Amino acid sequence: MAIKIHNSQEAFDYAAALYWYASDHHGGQGSKLYSILSRVDYKPGLRERSVDHVGSEEANEIYNELESGEISSEEVFESLERFQAFLKSDDEKHPVENPNDDDDDDDSDDDEEEGDDEPDEDSITTKDDRKWYQYGKLYFTGSREDLFEKMDDDKFWPDVFVISDHGNAIRVEREGEEE
Repeated sequence: MAIKIHNSQEAFDYAAALYWYASDHHGGQGSKLYSILSRVDYKPGLRERSVDHVGSEEANEIYNELESGEISSEEVFESLERFQAFLKSDDEKHPVENPNDDDDDDDSDDDEEEGDDEPDEDSITTKDDRKWYQYGKLYFTGSREDLFEKMDDDKFWPDVFVISDHGNAIRVEREGEEE
């Protein structure tokens, strides 16, 4: 079944649903869904933890269709690629942005610099120094020291941030680590 995407709002809904479906169901770095997750043109906001936080009923419906098998992740991804190629063929670049997200307008000047002091999609974040999240999913529960041990065991060293109660990101450095 070919999925037809007609406008940027539909593309956003499909991209958000596909991102969260792949995030929730991938089987690790070698899986198809993990590959799709890293290539889909959708990046969730820091406060998004699931498709429920996207703010779109359509994205939730598409997510449910993916879970039930009514549509496949490959079909959705190929349709998104076709839609983006169509837009680019007219020399118009229309990134798939969340039309429901008005947070980005407030601090756009702050994000223009190097971005070193802000979490990116690979960063691990926490608000309580106990539950550590990555890609909107719980990555680890434990102390900072235990987190760094897990990262060493996994041979995976993304940036780590604590998010303050005011929403500010504070980079966590390992003890003894030089900059």
